[in-house]
Amino acid sequence: MHKTALNFLCIVLITSFSLKADISDYIYPVYGESINLFGSHGLIQTPSARFSDDGTARFTFSDSGPFKRGVITAYPFSWMEASYRYVDIAHTLYSQSFEFSGDQTLKDKGFNLKLRLFKETRYLPDLAIGFRDLAGTGRFSSEYIVASKRSNNFNINLGLATGFLGSENNIKNPFRYISESFSQRTRKGSRSSSGGELAYETWFSGPSSLFFGFDYVLPYARGTVFKLEYDSNNYLEEGGKPLPKDSNYNFGFDFPIIKDNLRLSLNYERGNTFSLAWNISFNLSQNIVPHSKQEVKIEERFNYSKNRNVRSEAIYTNTLKHLKDNGIYLQSQTVDKKNKTSKILVSQGRYLSKPQLISQTFKVMNKTHPKIIENFHIEETTAGHSNYAAIISRDAFEEALDTYDTVLAKESIYIKEGTVKPFENINEFVPKVKYPIFHYNISPALRNHIGGPDAFYFGQAWIRIDAETAFSRKLFWKNIVGISLADNFGNLKLASDSVLPHVRTDIVKYLKQGKNNILRSQLNYVEKLNSSIFYKFSGGIFEEMFGGIGGEVMYRPFDKNFAVGADAYFVRQRNYEQDFGFQDYETFTGHLTFYYQEPKSRILFKLSGGKYLAKDSGVTFEAARYFRNGLEIGAFASQTDISKEEFGEGSFDKGFYFNVPIEIFLNIPAKHKTYFGLRPLTRDGAAKLIVGSNLWDLTTSHNYLNFMDKNDQFFR
Repeated sequence: MHKTALNFLCIVLITSFSLKADISDYIYPVYGESINLFGSHGLIQTPSARFSDDGTARFTFSDSGPFKRGVITAYPFSWMEASYRYVDIAHTLYSQSFEFSGDQTLKDKGFNLKLRLFKETRYLPDLAIGFRDLAGTGRFSSEYIVASKRSNNFNINLGLATGFLGSENNIKNPFRYISESFSQRTRKGSRSSSGGELAYETWFSGPSSLFFGFDYVLPYARGTVFKLEYDSNNYLEEGGKPLPKDSNYNFGFDFPIIKDNLRLSLNYERGNTFSLAWNISFNLSQNIVPHSKQEVKIEERFNYSKNRNVRSEAIYTNTLKHLKDNGIYLQSQTVDKKNKTSKILVSQGRYLSKPQLISQTFKVMNKTHPKIIENFHIEETTAGHSNYAAIISRDAFEEALDTYDTVLAKESIYIKEGTVKPFENINEFVPKVKYPIFHYNISPALRNHIGGPDAFYFGQAWIRIDAETAFSRKLFWKNIVGISLADNFGNLKLASDSVLPHVRTDIVKYLKQGKNNILRSQLNYVEKLNSSIFYKFSGGIFEEMFGGIGGEVMYRPFDKNFAVGADAYFVRQRNYEQDFGFQDYETFTGHLTFYYQEPKSRILFKLSGGKYLAKDSGVTFEAARYFRNGLEIGAFASQTDISKEEFGEGSFDKGFYFNVPIEIFLNIPAKHKTYFGLRPLTRDGAAKLIVGSNLWDLTTSHNYLNFMDKNDQFFR
């Protein structure tokens, strides 16, 4: 069979090289690479060595009887593809007990990973290594090495697979020449039957097969792609039961509905089965909606930039008004005409990008200040402390903005650590603030519960009310209230089987009895001990399941890329109605956390150790890629002093998340992000307390990395 594969590859290569190299994009438009049914770049069942741009997220929904898959795929780097998949296995019941799960079909979860080993050149192909069902149950586990080469409108793949993808066994496993242990695919007896572990002893072992295929962009078909593959899976065991296979070849078409953002695949597999897949892709590190440039409009009579001198009071009132018109709030100002400098403190809730905030503040000051002022000193405050100071040469920075000169922009602005006591140093003009200050936001929301034995999906539509009351710059009270609109939680029945204190696994009771609830009612006091040490005290209802009292301290130098934090809380479990009542269970919880952000790649590493809510102790490791626009893609895993049996299904806590700037979906600046995170399972082990307004988030602006390699953002 491997000779057939090589002959096939040669024929396709000869055919593709005979095509003209100057075919226009109109005839052969390419809207991204083909996606397979697993949500990975590939053909239908087989993978390729292709990758999307870093920052891309994709949602795949495929139906290939008897398997229905939902897959979330992310590209934290251009050389890494990571995905989480959820599979409905239609030919197998969830359990043998009808009383337990009725006619609910079996569900399976797992992670897939692909890494680029070599990037395609003129003569050499892309080369990648990949793993399916990583840390899962093993029902779909496979490993592979694959090469991909493009020539004009042809893309050719050739690979070697083990596991289910290699079960045709059409070639002897080449890894057995390294060790005879690769001849047999044997899982350690100590491995949990419920999955969740890295069964590394099975990787690239047992039967192996070559697979191959190609995709071809059809001419004059708006980017439609024809694809054909040799499928090296024999389907005797994948998913738990054998499937009939009348042909080793699969073929299909990819239709770009909206270029690379929305694609439909229609396929014919195994000689007897039709399948389809929808793929929705976005590069979240770029603006989905184009941004308009933020201009500053000031009436001519308030434009003091043409005046030689103006009274300081007039400068102050003019700056106060026009900063507010741009979503920036003046906290205090000092106009030093002797030294030709104007210093201001501002707070704001509109701009995520610090260079954009500085630029917009400068544009206002440049028009509200007379010619005598040659330098601007701008500081942004959070909870009464200064995050940073930007010292700007007025004429030079104005010229840089006018000529779009990023080098001059960098040379004309100096960023340093903020003033330790800003209101004592900048206090000539201080606007009167009448506390308490109250503001709120009302928005629709969804709550989801997926994959239990009672049904595949349970959900709730609800109204979320966020309210905050500030009693001073450092003391504030945050509340979140939920009002249910509709749900199907009534059919939830599965009780917790955990042997640990039920700090998370009573989720069904919280969902059913707390439809209208108080999600948070938390009072916070934040203070800065010196230029690098922050601390916070919090009390009240922290989250849906716990409330209490405690605090946090953090050492975070402005000019360093590391931080150290510690938190400690005494908490009690809330009642299921999620009002102001509590149950008897109480505990102390706390962690010591080390943060390190690598400057060039902007990867944040977090390592925390301590005591969790179920009184287990251990460590949590987290890694997240930060993008220039504020996007975060991260993953985490925890290991504590409980056994795999005590933890239950999944063996250990793990998950991933996206933290997406909402401004990429808008044509105006927006400071906030929307969070999406997912754990394969809800268990009690390694459960952390969720406290709002943590110090890492509150001090995000207090770091030089907000300005590193972002000079282009001054010109937004």
